[in-house]
Amino acid sequence: MIGPCCARTALLIGTALFLCGCDRTVFESAPPKTLSECDKRFVGSWRIEDPGHEEATQFFVTIDRACQSRFIDPDEAQHSAEEEPPLHVAFSQVAGKSLLLAKVDVDKGDKNSWADGYTLLRYEFDGRAIRLYPVDAKRIAHRIIDGEVHGRTEYHNAVPAGYHREPEGSGIDNFVAGSGEEMARVIALDGTFDKDFFVLKRVSAADISKARSSKQTPQDQP
Repeated sequence: MIGPCCARTALLIGTALFLCGCDRTVFESAPPKTLSECDKRFVGSWRIEDPGHEEATQFFVTIDRACQSRFIDPDEAQHSAEEEPPLHVAFSQVAGKSLLLAKVDVDKGDKNSWADGYTLLRYEFDGRAIRLYPVDAKRIAHRIIDGEVHGRTEYHNAVPAGYHREPEGSGIDNFVAGSGEEMARVIALDGTFDKDFFVLKRVSAADISKARSSKQTPQDQP
């Protein structure tokens, strides 16, 4: 189970990266393979689902022909584009894996920023749905500690010591360092991406409007 909070983080094609207390892995460089600015198969309206967390709040995303996207939470008011940080999205293939890359602009004066890089998803199509696989942050953290992958890793805990539970605000921050060739090597390693996945299921614009007004999940398109 991935959980609704990480669903926001993993949906990199949204209008922002929703970094809300979840595991995160950032790659310093883009892989060297030819990058495309858009995979036209993503164009349309989608409902975001976590198969392991079916009771979670449902979110939506609409993607235009330029692969510009708008993240929609039916329970929240929409933000203007000016409120969102610039998001750069690209698509690539490495070692037979179809990849979605996203990068947000960060303050260049913050040389220690763990966000100054690319967040990756592996994706595959399944009929009228798209499966999105996030990076396995725990596995990458162990590989960094073992010296198999160059970078740094840190565990953050939002609950005081003595609390015997996993807090919602806890997680792993990984930064994978190196050139594009090094990123390709790490991407090609077995187990770099999680076995759990999110699903984008195609819906209509009318379904999203209905969900926003009634806060009910629309049915899939036939």
